[in-house]
Amino acid sequence: SGLRRDDVFITTKISPKECGYESTILAINESLTRLDTDYLDLCLIHWPGIAKFKPADTKQIEIRVQTWLALEYAKNTLKVIRSIGVSNFL
Repeated sequence: SGLRRDDVFITTKISPKECGYESTILAINESLTRLDTDYLDLCLIHWPGIAKFKPADTKQIEIRVQTWLALEYAKNTLKVIRSIGVSNFL
């Protein structure tokens, strides 16, 4: 295509079904493979919860925390994400 990787800003999201520590790490690796890249510029938690839990449910909160910790690990330790964040959180 003639584009250098530095010319493209790649963003992806972790869907609710991919939340949780192990699932998030797997989703990141799948995105890297699918996009044929060594790193993501931005990875977001797509939605603040999983449908089967109420927002204040302690399991829901734990899943959100574990998802965030996985993103931090991928950014700070694995160095495969440059920036992390959230989407659709009110």
